[in-house]
Amino acid sequence: MRTFARLLMAISLTFALPLYGCQPSSDGDDEVTQVGPEGGTPSEMGGMNTAMGGADTPPPQPGGNDMMGMGGQAAEGGAMGMGGTPEMMDPFGTFERCPNYPAFNPVMGYNEVVPPIGWTEAYMGDGTQRHFSFENYFCGEDYADSTILILIVSAGWCQPCSRFAQAYLNPRAPNLTENLGVEIVYLEAQDTQGMPADNRFAYRHLRDLIDDGAGWRVGDLNTVIREGDEMVPVPNYFASQANIRGFPTVWVIRKRDMRIIATRSLAFMARPGELPFELIAMDPEQDWSAPPPPPFNNLCEEGDEEETEEENNNRMRDATFIESGVHTGGICDIYPDFYTFTPDGQWRFTLEFDASQGDLDLVLWDKRNDTAVVGEDGNPVGSFGTGGVETLTGEGRSFVQVYGYNAASASYTIRLEDL
Repeated sequence: MRTFARLLMAISLTFALPLYGCQPSSDGDDEVTQVGPEGGTPSEMGGMNTAMGGADTPPPQPGGNDMMGMGGQAAEGGAMGMGGTPEMMDPFGTFERCPNYPAFNPVMGYNEVVPPIGWTEAYMGDGTQRHFSFENYFCGEDYADSTILILIVSAGWCQPCSRFAQAYLNPRAPNLTENLGVEIVYLEAQDTQGMPADNRFAYRHLRDLIDDGAGWRVGDLNTVIREGDEMVPVPNYFASQANIRGFPTVWVIRKRDMRIIATRSLAFMARPGELPFELIAMDPEQDWSAPPPPPFNNLCEEGDEEETEEENNNRMRDATFIESGVHTGGICDIYPDFYTFTPDGQWRFTLEFDASQGDLDLVLWDKRNDTAVVGEDGNPVGSFGTGGVETLTGEGRSFVQVYGYNAASASYTIRLEDL
């Protein structure tokens, strides 16, 4: 690896301190989500459970990373001869050298310009492969009409990542890519076992989730970065980034200046709900640090909400006290509901709802810190499935948050049992 690439990695590693924690950083730029190969936690609320993306095990070097540089110099892969004379044409294309690429910060985050990184032999939805880089995107004629690029950093074991791709982004992808000039990159940092992921894993995993839906499929093992006339390998580059502390991390990059103008973590800190990609694509010059909340459609029946308008349980300090038995309620506005109970021993909290009406989730809440409880493995404690039943177990006095994923609304039934 060349000197510049080593420097970039060193800078990233210097800032990438604990990736295990799920607490937001003071600047609000880390992503919140559930994480861990043993099970998911909400993309809205967790932290990363594998430090440095498995950097303790030296990853294999992806083939063909040394590609054509400026002036057609042949690298080890042999793309072009001196002066641009073809010697052996690379079937995957070339990495375009972009002299006017803007100055960047190697530590990626909100309002920063992303580095000139790329991926060798990246997959498209139909299974074809091409080299792809941010320089290609910024300078290439194929992207002249593009407005923004959505970068999703995920892991194969991450259930909220799968839900984000399947239920939120992919259904919007045809309109985003065909009508609004949006490019999409799905980057898998880890596979289903928590090990560094390559392009092939990313392609297979996304094929199972979204079939041939729009968007590039790349793995962090195949990440390369511009150094002079060459693209040099920087495997696990994203896993070492300080501002990626959970999955999925979602960044919106404005093509005009390659600056990150919106992040999923900041959006969730500002209000419930995912990023409004359509609105951002239509006006990327706006301030999207705190986007407006998504439209909320109240699907509750009259009487479903368990509190009066004057007394609600939308905050932990106003949690509704319940005893063992059956209780009813509803997510009838954009805010969550909180419950507390004081059993003598172990308990089971079961939430039942109509999943076709809305997707609800559970989080065990930490009263002292007013945030999600974090387990010994560094993951938030909760239940984050996509069906109509969510279950939590615990012991002693507890607080539980019930919320609608991406501003979902639904009536629900709670069953609290002593075990």
